[in-house]
Amino acid sequence: MYLFLFQLSSLKGRICLTLKVDYVTHSLCLRCASLGLGCCSRCRPFILVEDLRLLLRKHSLGKVKEVVEVGEIPTIYLHHLLDPEMAQIYYFWNGVYYRLQTRFVNGACISLFPGKGCTLGDGRPLICKVWPFWWRSGLKPSKDDFPLVINGDCTMATLWNMPIEDILKEFSLSESVIRKQLLTLNKALEEHSKTLKEAMKKNIPPNMLLDWLLKSIL
Repeated sequence: MYLFLFQLSSLKGRICLTLKVDYVTHSLCLRCASLGLGCCSRCRPFILVEDLRLLLRKHSLGKVKEVVEVGEIPTIYLHHLLDPEMAQIYYFWNGVYYRLQTRFVNGACISLFPGKGCTLGDGRPLICKVWPFWWRSGLKPSKDDFPLVINGDCTMATLWNMPIEDILKEFSLSESVIRKQLLTLNKALEEHSKTLKEAMKKNIPPNMLLDWLLKSIL
């Protein structure tokens, strides 16, 4: 849950309004992040057009630009270019592949607050909401009854040998909820690909891509 709580306090005879943030967090995720093993510090979450919409509903335009950047494809994700599903998130310009992603500061996502969790709440990227769950390779989800698999990079699955049931319990989620979120992500991937193709036709350079996308949403 992500809540804004306002607290009245007195400072030198003046009434002050203090903003408190209730962070989205899970105990094992925090432990993983503190060890430098988590997706918040080890991966670079990608951002889709739908993610921008969700962020703008919760945060200011300035905040969104603070969190999101357009960067060259990270070396660890070069294999994405061979995956028809993941290749949809990339923008090809002058021989280089770019993508929208969360900005990293000091080796971790800018939205990760040490010991607290994610400051984006329900506005966090779709990939962050479904991770580490995915659909079976080659089986594109179209209904809400497809089998779930765990991504092999998740520390809970690889190092701690947790089964799907326990990981779902850690997130307080059911299989049906995750499937719906994955269907939403799959649809968002397709929309994102179409939008990037439109940007290419308009010759939008990478350094202007984020502003162009935000303008098209607002």
